[in-house]
Amino acid sequence: MYLELQIQKRIPRMRKRKKKKTSAISDVLAVAAANSVRHFLRPATSVTSYNTTASFPIRSTLTCATPYHIYIIRDTVCGLDYIGHTEDIKARWANHKSHIKRYVKSCELATHMQSHTLDRSSLALFDRDLSCQLELIFIEQVL
Repeated sequence: MYLELQIQKRIPRMRKRKKKKTSAISDVLAVAAANSVRHFLRPATSVTSYNTTASFPIRSTLTCATPYHIYIIRDTVCGLDYIGHTEDIKARWANHKSHIKRYVKSCELATHMQSHTLDRSSLALFDRDLSCQLELIFIEQVL
């Protein structure tokens, strides 16, 4: 209940946008983005806080195609959670990964991950290291 109240206070109502026409190139990019998210997703029916050990249920099943997510990125090494919200989880996740890889301090997650040792020499090695340290959990859809 407390987590829900905090989330509701901080997240503005999101407006539905018109669906964009897609091309073959954007379809290929969408599939690539979905594959990059898949390796980090952890199925869950509830989320337990690292700090308070309180458990919060996840009320519905969400996928990468579901718009307007509230999500947690859990650092399994340090025991820290990053909570965010987005309209397009695939694009946001690609943004998080890019900023972590390029040392861009765009959010608390990217800033925190600079202290971790990750192999940034190739995308495959970077994804492997990152997937061992981060989990992505969808919490709720906001309309």
